[in-house]
Amino acid sequence: MYPKDYLHQAYTIDKKIKLDLQKLEAAKASLQGRAVTYDRIGAKSTSRSGFEDSMVRVLDYENYINSEIESLTEIRSKIEKEITSVPDPTLREVLTRRYLMYQKWEHIAEEMNYGVRHIYKLHSKALKELPDIAS
Repeated sequence: MYPKDYLHQAYTIDKKIKLDLQKLEAAKASLQGRAVTYDRIGAKSTSRSGFEDSMVRVLDYENYINSEIESLTEIRSKIEKEITSVPDPTLREVLTRRYLMYQKWEHIAEEMNYGVRHIYKLHSKALKELPDIAS
C-alpha cells in the first residue's frame, strides 16, 4: 500500500461513519409514530410488530456503527504513530493537518504561511520520511 493510501484511510472511514450516522438518524426518525400493536382485549400481540422489527434494525445498525468507530480509532492511532515518527516538525505538521485534521491544501498553506506549491513539496518530502508501510 502506498503511504498516501494508508494515511487516507482515516478520512475514508470517517466519511463513511458520518454517512452511516445520518442513515441511523433517518431510521430512528422512521420510528416516530409507530407503536406496539395490541389485540382487542388490550394484551400485547405475541408476534413481533413492525415497530419491534424496526427497533431491532436500528439497534443492530448502532452496533455496526460502534464497530466502525472502533476501527477508525485504531487506524487513526496507527497513522498518528507513523506521523509522529517523522523527525522534522514542519513535515509532521503537514501530514497531521492533511491526514488527521482533513484540511485542504490551500488551508494548510494559509495556516502554515507557505504557498500551496511549497506545501506539495513538503508533503512529498514528508511521505518519503515515513517508515515503510507494508500493510
